[in-house]
Amino acid sequence: MLVAACNSPALGNDPIRRSGATVEIGEMWFGYPEPQAARTHFRSLSRAAFGNTWPLAADEALVGCALEMPGRTVMLVVAGQPWSLNGQTSSWAAENLPRLSIDGEKRWVQHGPIPASWVKPHSEIPGEFMSLLPLLEAASRMGCLAGRQKQGF
Repeated sequence: MLVAACNSPALGNDPIRRSGATVEIGEMWFGYPEPQAARTHFRSLSRAAFGNTWPLAADEALVGCALEMPGRTVMLVVAGQPWSLNGQTSSWAAENLPRLSIDGEKRWVQHGPIPASWVKPHSEIPGEFMSLLPLLEAASRMGCLAGRQKQGF
């Protein structure tokens, strides 16, 4: 059973459950030499739920952010590795060197383009990859993109 902690007052602190290993997502740490902590919240997303629009090679991933810093902390976690999901987060991560607590270990949030090996090839356009827009839309519905929160997620 995979358990991803959902640390959001709006969503409660109930864990997200799905099959597989257990993973706990905790605080994000950033800044040097005096690290600061920010609460995070993540949602489990899967190929089964997204169907043909699922952009990743992996069957499951976590998408989330630190709600106190929407827009610049949008992250994707695949197989325990956190990565910046948008350009604003990538720029912010390059400056602030954030670490995300996963399974009790502080892991660096990678920045820059998401590895091509993580993204599925586009089935209709040779040489192109699937769009990550469905993941960004999920992040938006969670309130991770400033001013774009939608109801019902």
